[in-house]
Amino acid sequence: MKKRDNEDVSKSKFNHDVKRGNGQAYLILLNAKDRENYKNELLNACLSCDTLNAQDEPGRADYLYRMIRLYPDPSYFEAKIIEKLNDPTMEFGLFDQLSDLLTSMAKEGSHKALDHMWVLYDILIDRMKNEKSSPKIESNLDHLAVGLDQILGFTAFEKIAQDYVDINMMLDLHDFDMSYFFFMTSEKYGKSTTQAYTDQFKPINEVDNIHNQQRPRPEKAKMTLQDIIEQNDKLNHYQIRKYLETVTTKELDDLFELIKKDLDFNRRFRLLSFFSFTDHPIDIELVISWLKDQKDPFPDRVYWVLLKRPCLAVYDYAKSQLSDRKLANTALILMCASFNHQEKDELIQRIKHIKNKFFLHDLFSWALMELFERDTKAPEELMWYYLHESICSHCRFSLVKIMGKRKLLSRDNLVELTFDCNQNTIDYAKSLLEAYPE
Repeated sequence: MKKRDNEDVSKSKFNHDVKRGNGQAYLILLNAKDRENYKNELLNACLSCDTLNAQDEPGRADYLYRMIRLYPDPSYFEAKIIEKLNDPTMEFGLFDQLSDLLTSMAKEGSHKALDHMWVLYDILIDRMKNEKSSPKIESNLDHLAVGLDQILGFTAFEKIAQDYVDINMMLDLHDFDMSYFFFMTSEKYGKSTTQAYTDQFKPINEVDNIHNQQRPRPEKAKMTLQDIIEQNDKLNHYQIRKYLETVTTKELDDLFELIKKDLDFNRRFRLLSFFSFTDHPIDIELVISWLKDQKDPFPDRVYWVLLKRPCLAVYDYAKSQLSDRKLANTALILMCASFNHQEKDELIQRIKHIKNKFFLHDLFSWALMELFERDTKAPEELMWYYLHESICSHCRFSLVKIMGKRKLLSRDNLVELTFDCNQNTIDYAKSLLEAYPE
């Protein structure tokens, strides 16, 4: 019984690590006495997309396939993947992962995987021709097409490119987006080869559009401080950023002086939002006093202003709102951004009790990562915690670079990172290992 408990703990740890794309999962499997113990856990990871955001990180096929290859016969995984991938219109994150796994299997000689990819391709092409297209169908078809080209080369490219042109002409889909396929194949076969097909996607009036785009546009006059005041409720983020590119220090000081004199709270906070795009110094304690005089403790316009100006005053103000359950997450992010080292133990425990992976990601990406960058005394314990808990491999890569600069990573840590799901992390770890003494 005791042995079984130990096995369950090992499975639980493997499941934890494989869902996060950690290199530890690969090493657990590599060194396992009986890999069959982990087979179902690995299969479950293959059949679900455990990334934080499928838009930024659509599946982890390469990472998972490295582990599948540790088994002598991948047919068990192949059959289950094909069974799962029976609906080619599933969400693109999981579709990308499953189709990429089949691509890897087909590259190594699996006719079954390749045949199923063509079945999916035919279904998607048929839906494009006979049903109303959707971004999901186009995205899945585009990704699948790239996989088929990787396996079969130019023969697949010619067929797929011609199918795309036929669909485009049949349905007059001038916004039919197959840019990923043509981009990937242009890198492989040359732009002139793909151009012959992509030219047929262009609308008749595109030449006129190109000429219009080439005509010099009159330069808009630079916005003045008075423009900012008068149009404060109409400006978008792009316009604000453009203004800040040329603004002087004095103009920003003048803007804050005007804000101080403005008695209209709504207009005051709208104007104050300009300082969420710059770290120009302002009287943050005065801003906090304004917040105490109105109902919303963290209005969106001012939240980012506070986040950009870490200090003890922000920490204390955020802590005063911590008891309100609706505000607790926002308050904790601001407290971490303005980290109070005298209360670090309490903060660390609060962070370790976070169960929501999305909030944990927000906390690190918006507050703690910047803290690690600027504060040499930032708690190493939090770095190690997020290194093993992060569901976002992009944030983990940023953290690994910070830890690398601080020489916190041992040789064993670096070896583990060479099996991560993120290729940037793998390359960085390998570069550090090259300079590491044996």
